[in-house]
Amino acid sequence: MIGIARRAPVASALVGVAALIALMTVGPVRTARAAPAGGVDQVTGNGDTSSALTVSWSQGLLGADNRTVVAPRDSSSPLSFMYDDFKNLKVTVGQTDSLVHQAVKVTWSGGKPSGAQFQGDYLQMMQCYGDANSGPDPENCQFGSQGLLPQNVFNRFIGSRTGNLCAPGATPSTDPAHTPGTHDGSSFILGCDTQEPGTHPEHVLPANPNNYNVPFIPVGTTNKIYGPAADYYDQFNTNEVQEANTGSDGTGQYFFQTLTSTEAPGLGCGAVQSSGSARGCWRSCRAASTRPMVTRSTLVPRTVISATSTTPRWALRTGPSAFRFT
Repeated sequence: MIGIARRAPVASALVGVAALIALMTVGPVRTARAAPAGGVDQVTGNGDTSSALTVSWSQGLLGADNRTVVAPRDSSSPLSFMYDDFKNLKVTVGQTDSLVHQAVKVTWSGGKPSGAQFQGDYLQMMQCYGDANSGPDPENCQFGSQGLLPQNVFNRFIGSRTGNLCAPGATPSTDPAHTPGTHDGSSFILGCDTQEPGTHPEHVLPANPNNYNVPFIPVGTTNKIYGPAADYYDQFNTNEVQEANTGSDGTGQYFFQTLTSTEAPGLGCGAVQSSGSARGCWRSCRAASTRPMVTRSTLVPRTVISATSTTPRWALRTGPSAFRFT
């Protein structure tokens, strides 16, 4: 994914997150046209095009051109102890240009096999809007719909925009003797986020001082929507992927549905702007690593998904890739 200025939803107490974002330039909504050379079945997503892109986590976060590294991996990061979990991860997107409302093949390799009940080692994907070269903010990502996860999922927070705050001064760690404690003193089994609220006090509501809540801000507005954003998306029309399995060989595949401003008005992807150009969007992908835990900070797609003023909250993102709609 492309760099994100801030974090989005978090993973689990047993999960450290790495994310990948792809910039999608969606053009004015109109009749679908042929994909770039190479050919893709727009219904099934099968096939690769001349705009296919492969990004690796180890190269750092790419900018909107899908080539320039805007944020190399930082060996001094407080989350660097998890870097070995992601160093071999590579994600390929079958089409990043001339997109419409269609399916796009996403494949990955170098991951770790998914654990039972999604305790770790799985991918999440989402679509976001944003004009910054470093990627979207978590507030700009369509994620957090209720009712998408299986009932036996280990950590219900992995599909949410909210989670536990850590105790003041807590730091990420996998050392059982130094596991970050929660703000309210409850069990740390579901994890907490050491980077929340950071420089975003609005992520903590007075009525719920022990949790953070990343709002959704619809494109073109300053409205902060906390909790379900049903006027814009829900479990029945969202394209977010809250859990995608990695197989025993470290590979996986998913056909991601890209949405235009017609299907996702809160993102506005492909809508004609005042400049006459189409609004671009990002596809974010984050990977979770099983850890006895640590912190749920990071996600994806400024998402995955929030960040401090100096470090993307998606500090473990794989990197950005740009998507352009027609």
